[in-house]
Amino acid sequence: MPRDYYDVEGQHRIGLIKKVKVKESLLISSACQEPTLTMIRSLWDQGTGANSGTSQKLGQDDEFEHTLVITGPAPVSGGAFTTRTVTMYRAVSINEGSMAFDKGAESLIPIEFECLKSIDNVNSDSEPIFGLIVDS
Repeated sequence: MPRDYYDVEGQHRIGLIKKVKVKESLLISSACQEPTLTMIRSLWDQGTGANSGTSQKLGQDDEFEHTLVITGPAPVSGGAFTTRTVTMYRAVSINEGSMAFDKGAESLIPIEFECLKSIDNVNSDSEPIFGLIVDS
């Protein structure tokens, strides 16, 4: 998670007094295996009206932000595997790779999302957050 800080210096002190965070971003890079039409819609910034169940119309870019949910195994807890679910409330696809259509081969698409803070979801200090990680 890249962050930028502003250095606060004082006239009567040597060195920094403190740092103030001025920018924060969260990028998620992964590969999407065997994407569904709904996932392709998110990857290519296609609106909900572009999906008609079994087909996907391209060129309708009326929806950019998506809720991104990633589910996978969590670290071992008490000797048993658990599930980790990462939910990012506002994610925008900023880069995706090509999709290969090879007979008998799995389709993997490299993807990258930039996550934005959600004003509808806040922490205990009422500050917007990117998302939530839950181990269950």
